[in-house]
Amino acid sequence: MHDAGRVWAVRQYFVVRDGIRFTLACGTFVPEQDDALFAAMADRLELLDAS
Repeated sequence: MHDAGRVWAVRQYFVVRDGIRFTLACGTFVPEQDDALFAAMADRLELLDAS
């Protein structure tokens, strides 16, 4: 997505387990700077049991 000469980049991660769906969406104007942060967040993403 372009706005005022900038590019807005979005990365989405999807997790599905036992019929539960979760999406982690990350957006940035500096994807080359934030890519490692988004990857680290996705690596730590986990669905916890409600019980």
